[in-house]
Amino acid sequence: MNIKSTLSYLGALSLLSISALAPAADSEPKYVTYLTSWGVSEPETINLTKADVMLLAFGKWDSSGNIVTSDAIADIPKYDAYWLPPSYQAWTQWKLSNPQKHVMIAFGGQTYEAIWDLIQTPEQREIVAKNLVALSAQSFPVYKKGLTQQELAGECLNTNSDGSCNFANYQLAGYVKIDGFDFDFEKSSRISAEESSNLLALTQRIRELTAPETMLSLTTYHVGADPVACSSNTVFDGCSYTEEGRSEHNGEVTDLLKQSANLFNFFDVMAYDAGKNFNYCVALNNYAAAVGDKSKIVLGLTNNKQWSPEGSFVQSQAENIKRTEWEARNGFGGVFLWAMGSNSESLTMSEQVNGFNEVIESDQQQRSTM
Repeated sequence: MNIKSTLSYLGALSLLSISALAPAADSEPKYVTYLTSWGVSEPETINLTKADVMLLAFGKWDSSGNIVTSDAIADIPKYDAYWLPPSYQAWTQWKLSNPQKHVMIAFGGQTYEAIWDLIQTPEQREIVAKNLVALSAQSFPVYKKGLTQQELAGECLNTNSDGSCNFANYQLAGYVKIDGFDFDFEKSSRISAEESSNLLALTQRIRELTAPETMLSLTTYHVGADPVACSSNTVFDGCSYTEEGRSEHNGEVTDLLKQSANLFNFFDVMAYDAGKNFNYCVALNNYAAAVGDKSKIVLGLTNNKQWSPEGSFVQSQAENIKRTEWEARNGFGGVFLWAMGSNSESLTMSEQVNGFNEVIESDQQQRSTM
C-alpha cells in the first residue's frame, strides 16, 4: 500500500470504530512532568510534586520490537538492600503513594527518533503494540526504607543478625503499573505523511488491545499545527514562529492531529526551543483548531536552557507563570514541564518540585476565578 492509499484508508475509518476506541472524556486539566532517567537525586522529593502525570524519559523499541528504556528506568532492578536506581525509586514510590495519578513512558524524543522508521509495516506495528500492552500489564515492585511490619508487602527481604527483619534497609512496599504511553513524535528532519500514518495505525492498534483507561498522549513540535505556508518568511498569518529563518516543521502533524483527536487523551505542545519572540498563544490555538478540543491541548514549559535564534537562554519563572495563567484563562488543558531530574541550571530536586508546584498553583488559581 503506498502513502496516498494508506492515508485514504486511514481517513476513511468509520466514526463508529473511532468512537469505540476513544478514551473517556476528561475535563480536568493535566499537570504533566517529564522525569529524566539521568540526573535524579533525592527521589523521595518527587513525592511532593503536585503533578498528576509523570512521563518517564525516554523509551524506544528496536528493530525486533523489543522495548528498551533509557538507563533502564522502566526495568525491574535486581534487588539490593542498600542501593537501588534513584530514577526507578522516584517514579515507583510516587505512584505507590499516589495511585490516582498516572505514570507513562515517553517514547521517542530526538535521541530515539529512529523508532519511527521501525513501524512501517503492519507486522512491525503489531509486535510493538503487543509488547507495549504487555509492558502495561507488568507489575513493578516498589522498595522503601523505614517500613513497619504492617507496611511490608510479602516476606522480609533482608534481616538483621538476629533474624529479625531489617527495616532500615530496602524492603518491598508494594507493586505499581505503568498507566500508558506518550509518543514524543519529533525528528530533526520534517515528519512525513507516511510516518504520521504509521503512528496513527500503531495508536489505533494499541487502543484495540488495551483497556479504555490506558493513557495515551502525543507530544510534538511547537509549530506542528501552524499553516505549512509559515515556512516562508513572507507569511505571517496564523504563524507562531516569525523569525527571519523559519522552521521546516510547520504543519507537519496537522493531519495526524485531526485524525487522532479521539485516540489520544491529551496533546503536549513543546512551546519552547523557539526563542523569546515565539507566540505560544497562536501555536496553542492552531493545535486546538486541529484537534477540535482546547481542553486536550497542554502547554509545554521548561526549566532548562533552551535554543533560540539569538542564543540559548533560560526562561524565567515569571514568564512560565504568565504563560500558564493565559493557558488556564483560555480553557486549555494544563501544562507540562521539561523536566525533573537532569537540569542545565543545577537546580536541586526540591527547587524543581517547588517551581513546578508554583506553576500548577497559578493554573488552579486562574481556573478557580473563572
